Amino acid sequence: MHGTEGSLSPPDPNMFDGPVQVWPTGSKAWRLLPVSAGYEAAGRGIGLALRAGCPHLASAEHVLDVMLTLLDSAHRGQALPETTTCERPAPVC
Repeated sequence: MHGTEGSLSPPDPNMFDGPVQVWPTGSKAWRLLPVSAGYEAAGRGIGLALRAGCPHLASAEHVLDVMLTLLDSAHRGQALPETTTCERPAPVC
């Protein structure tokens, strides 16, 4: 993912496992970010937390808004604001 502050390289979206790296604007190399969600190598096991009554990280409306805004931003070639928000819950319930 690329933005005004740099680029972000997330891990495998299927297993939610692997390194997260950032390349800040003006930097000469990728920088490894530390694990911040409170778990490593959980794979798809986090889905069990949702069954236990933990809150969702974002509403479907917010997720769709972010995805559509990213596409629109790419087509226009400019940064665009999101139109929805969500509260950030604790990293892992």
